Amino acid sequence: HRGSWPVFYRTVQIAEAELALHRQDTPAALAAASDLVECLTEDGMRLLLPEALYLEGTARLAARQKSRARDCFLWGHEVANAIGSRRILWRLCLALSRLEEDVALAANWRWQAREVLTEILAQFDDRHRDLRESFLGQAEVQEALQVE
Repeated sequence: HRGSWPVFYRTVQIAEAELALHRQDTPAALAAASDLVECLTEDGMRLLLPEALYLEGTARLAARQKSRARDCFLWGHEVANAIGSRRILWRLCLALSRLEEDVALAANWRWQAREVLTEILAQFDDRHRDLRESFLGQAEVQEALQVE
């Protein structure tokens, strides 16, 4: 369907930004993620906006733009909460905890990340044990679940 093309194309843009970040090509990642956020905002496509903002924030961190990265993560957190996007919410909370200089606020962001991950992990049943173990093996997941 022609109507699904914009969503498909936006997921390709997400992949482009992720690939640029993986390759440590900060200018390309920042350009791809910023363009994606702009397009999603103009199109009113909130479903993918939190992930795009996470990618833009990550690219801005790589470009040493800490304040602008925080703004991206906060906006992404707000939208993810509003639309119920748990999949990216924990990553946004973890990113915000890393940026937070206030120890108590950083701990609160980590607690929020842990709470969301706990909800996600509760969805895995015995049939998905391998998937659960793979998910738990990710460094970011382990960091978020770590109790201080």
